[in-house]
Amino acid sequence: MRQNVIVVWILLVDGVRHAENVEEFMYLGSLVTWDNDCSKDIKHRIAKATGALEGFGKIWNSKEIRISTKTRLLSEYVMSVLM
Repeated sequence: MRQNVIVVWILLVDGVRHAENVEEFMYLGSLVTWDNDCSKDIKHRIAKATGALEGFGKIWNSKEIRISTKTRLLSEYVMSVLM
């Protein structure tokens, strides 16, 4: 018998429930682990926010876009991924 696992219920088309043991899974954008360790979730969110920030490289370097617009973009697109 495996210890330190989370039981996830999967409802199949025929209506029969089957249980599957997993050590971690994504739930509403958060990484849930069997031991409730949040360090993996934090690293995952930082990586996603870094990826979102890298996608705006041309915007950040543009002299034609105001700082207030860049700040709004940062707040809307990057911080929402991070939180």
